[in-house]
Amino acid sequence: MTTFDLENPEPIAGDALRDEAANLLATKFGRPTREARVHGKKVDLLFSRRDFGKETTLLVEAKDYGRKLTRSDLVTIWADYSGIVEKSAPATLLVITRQGLSTDAQAYVDEQAGLRHQTIWELENEILGLTDYVRSLTGLFEQDGLSDYYIPGRARLATYERDHRTLSETDTLLFEAVTAWIDSEDYQPIAILGGYGAGKSSFVKRLIAHQAERALSDPYARRPILIGLGEYARYSSLEGLLGGKFTHDFPVDGFNVHHFLELSDKGRLLVALDGFDEMKHAMTWGDFRAQIASLNRLTHGKAKV
Repeated sequence: MTTFDLENPEPIAGDALRDEAANLLATKFGRPTREARVHGKKVDLLFSRRDFGKETTLLVEAKDYGRKLTRSDLVTIWADYSGIVEKSAPATLLVITRQGLSTDAQAYVDEQAGLRHQTIWELENEILGLTDYVRSLTGLFEQDGLSDYYIPGRARLATYERDHRTLSETDTLLFEAVTAWIDSEDYQPIAILGGYGAGKSSFVKRLIAHQAERALSDPYARRPILIGLGEYARYSSLEGLLGGKFTHDFPVDGFNVHHFLELSDKGRLLVALDGFDEMKHAMTWGDFRAQIASLNRLTHGKAKV
């Protein structure tokens, strides 16, 4: 549950998108004023901050329609806000939607100096700052010629109940099985078991590269995150592991661990943990169990791990 969820226990239609935007933007612009009156106009969200000694204003209008906004919609919105933006200068109006804009509406936005638009998914990308990271993952399957000699793996489904294991009688193509799970509403984490050299890491590279391509072309697709556990022994917590990855291994400006976990819980990420064997060999059994418990924090809500 987020800060604005706690303040708004009985949201009305349209509040959810506004509160999502508020929580995302707050990580970059600070705490907003909600339902603020600005020059007589009630604004969904109002952000003010000082840049190089000068105060700037961001006005946010959330439109949670079940369709793309049209040019006519944007003309009406801008007619309400243009005077306020001018009086509050320097100021910008940001319109947030789920479905985006029509081509004509986007052209209209481009014509107005103080008007901007983003879908909630684009805002997530910008605030979390993972677009460049996801783009870097698209080449994993091509590295060192892996795609040239890769042989698709097959596996059998194993289910566990306490000390009892049930193994399916027939095997299946592993890639197809896992991609179907990603697109399903089954949020139970899955583990791929195999001996040394069986191709687990190669499979993960193929899967992550595929999901990265999807995420770059489809804003609704989960963003893939690949975490090598061989380095986990260096960190004492999940925060340390994620912080090390996105501030040292692949620096992301303003990376926020809390926000990362929140997006994972919401079902916006696909997290692949590779190298449990390397991780285990670098730790005592007690430390290994403690770190597994820490990693289980990635499995809440609609997370896929």
